[in-house]
Amino acid sequence: MFFHKELYCEKCHNPINKKNMCTFDYSLQRRNKTGRKISLCQDCCLKELAANLRKHSQKAVIIQPTGKYDTYAFYSFNMLSEGVEHSMDKDTILKYIQDIESFLPKDNEECNRCSSHASYTWCTMNIYSKDNPSYMYIDLAEKKDCIYLCTDCLINLLRKKIQTENIHFREIYPMVDDEAGFYTPW
Repeated sequence: MFFHKELYCEKCHNPINKKNMCTFDYSLQRRNKTGRKISLCQDCCLKELAANLRKHSQKAVIIQPTGKYDTYAFYSFNMLSEGVEHSMDKDTILKYIQDIESFLPKDNEECNRCSSHASYTWCTMNIYSKDNPSYMYIDLAEKKDCIYLCTDCLINLLRKKIQTENIHFREIYPMVDDEAGFYTPW
């Protein structure tokens, strides 16, 4: 068939059905000139996400993935604050950044699962107003339901969540700089 093109995972080289392919975009939609996009099967996508999390030494807030959104993106607080001085929404953006930063684990925080050092805060979509990540309003009362995790416990919890809810990512925009920030579905 003329329009049918075989797609293959760039890691394991197995054929991929187009609807199950995930683009892991280190170029961040061409904003990162040194990065590139790679096409992965869902299994290799999760392995790449785990490897990306293991390379990161800064703290981050991890908002649980959900089947409602097929993209998962990391935003560094520095990237979000770039150019905000000239934005008409300056106050809203700065408050949004400040509110999400307030969810970061403290320096001496322990993992709630294994008591190792916690670098990540695991939150539900409830931190967003109306469970919608496009709204720039954070419900600070949701801090009580967040848990602090080390990298290994975070990866295990992510895998379990993705597997039990049968989540398939179409795109992931990973951490490319070692900066504090947050992963969010959208």
